[in-house]
Amino acid sequence: MKIHEDPDVHDWAMKSEQTLRAEAQKMDILSFGNKWELAKRIVEAKRLRFAEKYTQLIRVDPA
Repeated sequence: MKIHEDPDVHDWAMKSEQTLRAEAQKMDILSFGNKWELAKRIVEAKRLRFAEKYTQLIRVDPA
């Protein structure tokens, strides 16, 4: 999938550069490159963190 075909990346890329850099700093993401690349990294990190949290919630403890 190309960067511009992902609606979440598109939504983030439409935000101001200052907002993108602040979000990247909050999430410990390197904020280099253009807005589209930064938006892509933010969306990927958010999706990864959501997936990690979700798998922790459904994990069953065999105690």
